[in-house]
Amino acid sequence: MAFVYRVDVEITHMEGTQLPSDCGGAFVSVYLRERDIKSAIESTERHLISNLYKPVDVSAAYKIEEDEFSELQPEEGYPEEKDLNNLLSDGGY
Repeated sequence: MAFVYRVDVEITHMEGTQLPSDCGGAFVSVYLRERDIKSAIESTERHLISNLYKPVDVSAAYKIEEDEFSELQPEEGYPEEKDLNNLLSDGGY
């Protein structure tokens, strides 16, 4: 069984990154479907590296229960409910 996870990561530069050169790094939240939290963290790190973002530190990782999807507010930085449902059914980031 798979779940939707949110993984919060501090990232920094890699050669070819899209981060501006004067930016020391950034904090990103990655939403993805995985079977457990360990796999969610590992998959997030692989995904960031493949997109030329170097993970520095994972500051948080947690499962988002399906019944919580409707409670999350997109204006507060969360994806919309339909996007989370799509992640759950189709996978992706």
